[in-house]
Amino acid sequence: MPIADAHNLLASGTATADELIDARALVKSELRAVERQPTVNPGSGSTREQVAEIRQAQAEREEQVETLTELHSRLHNALQQRLAADALEEGEKLAGQIAEGLHFAEKAKADYRAQVQALVEKAEALAECKKRAPELGLSGDALRRLMAMEPVQPQHRIAFERSVRA
Repeated sequence: MPIADAHNLLASGTATADELIDARALVKSELRAVERQPTVNPGSGSTREQVAEIRQAQAEREEQVETLTELHSRLHNALQQRLAADALEEGEKLAGQIAEGLHFAEKAKADYRAQVQALVEKAEALAECKKRAPELGLSGDALRRLMAMEPVQPQHRIAFERSVRA
């Protein structure tokens, strides 16, 4: 990609983060190449024309370094803005998915609580039956699993366990 194309990406509102990264890397490599160019100091035996040419070449090099540095900075800023915009878009999409998922999770939670409540009612009915037939009761595993579902409030837990224990 030529430097001109990298510059044109700045004017493009549709540049992707990858394109901007590539353009910024290209400009950075060009900048390093220009900075590595050797500088020549006019020697004592140089003619005025040679000194003028050397100074002009150095001025052009400095101008090129300045231009590439500015372009790199502008590409970096554009990249940061693109990444922020992409993150915002992705975040909004995820927020929508979370809101939708919460609806289903709340429904599943309500269904779960209804099923647990139905089991608690059956366990309470079993406790009533146990009063008349003491040999009835829940096995330790079934009671443990039922209690793990948090079917009763903590203040009623001990009485509930005693009523359905075998």
